[in-house]
Amino acid sequence: MSNVILFKEDSAFTQKIAGERNIPYELKDFEYIGPRELPLTKFEKNKGLERKLLFSIKTSAWRTYNTNDGWSEWRLGRPLLLGGITLHQRSGKWKVVASPATYYTAK
Repeated sequence: MSNVILFKEDSAFTQKIAGERNIPYELKDFEYIGPRELPLTKFEKNKGLERKLLFSIKTSAWRTYNTNDGWSEWRLGRPLLLGGITLHQRSGKWKVVASPATYYTAK
């Protein structure tokens, strides 16, 4: 997740991918929760899926930055689409199938 979250002192930072100019986010009290085993459906089992794991992301608050106004007010919870990481195991191999890296970057 170092490609999505940057840790500096007591804060975590990320940037929402938004066209030409990414939007910086500061995340308060960032933590990973899990892994948590998710139940498999009959369809998933028939397709060879062996296990599903979820690592959730939790923050108490977040704010954004823009060059005109500086940092926004803190908002409770976590930003939309920064929910967690889902992994699937098939034939003993793990694959990330859902990740905030689609929408966020630390670069």
